Amino acid sequence: MGYRVLQGKIILDDVDDLIPCFEKLGLRSAWVSLPFYHLSLYARITRRLLGDDAQDSIDVATVDIDPGHRSKGNLRRFLTRIEHVADEVNRFVYVECVNNKRLLKHLTTKRGYVQAIRSDPYSVWRDTRATG
Repeated sequence: MGYRVLQGKIILDDVDDLIPCFEKLGLRSAWVSLPFYHLSLYARITRRLLGDDAQDSIDVATVDIDPGHRSKGNLRRFLTRIEHVADEVNRFVYVECVNNKRLLKHLTTKRGYVQAIRSDPYSVWRDTRATG
């Protein structure tokens, strides 16, 4: 497991380290930096109402991509990896407050995410177990 904590932020070597790191540190949420993807985010390991049932999820919120690395596929690569990690541990991926309309459209039309209309129309979730 590759991580370190610096000034209250967890720095992960890879997305695969997210859940083991949270478990080892006894965390349910934290600010996380992923230098490989040139981004940082607020992540949660939680249980939330998705569809009609409460489901275990990995929540992705407040994503910030380094300015020099935007529009270069870093978020796409990160989402592909976090979706795979979620599938391995039987969790949904929940992306919170997508304010970028182009990204919201991409998530719902190209990546199989469903808008969480009842709770927040700007949030989306994906059942990685069904879509792989």
